[in-house]
Amino acid sequence: MYNKKRISILLIIVLTLCMNSMAFANESCVKEKQSEDLLFQIEDREILAELRPTMLRSATYEVTSNNVRLRSNPSLSSTVLGHLMKGDMVNTGEYETVTADGYEWLNVYSYNHGVWGWVAIKYLDQIG
Repeated sequence: MYNKKRISILLIIVLTLCMNSMAFANESCVKEKQSEDLLFQIEDREILAELRPTMLRSATYEVTSNNVRLRSNPSLSSTVLGHLMKGDMVNTGEYETVTADGYEWLNVYSYNHGVWGWVAIKYLDQIG
């Protein structure tokens, strides 16, 4: 009987120690998770800070003619990625144009084609 009582007490002590160490480990995990969340938020802010200038310079354009060619490079001889129709919307991250082949070209994103390409700016009207 004495051995069973002693074993029971030892078992209770061991279980108590295990529970305390698990609670400590869990608390440590919670603190680690909170640290990761904070780090993510800081990185997220840094990414946003880097994107903000680009977002401020972006603009939306409406295509003013039918069958406007969306090209891979700012050149009349570059590959045609698709045709834009009057009323189509495109976005740009930069306002800077490139002059080539007698045209001012703007690098735009076409939602219809899901690609970035170049369009002669004379076929675009800035709307936003």
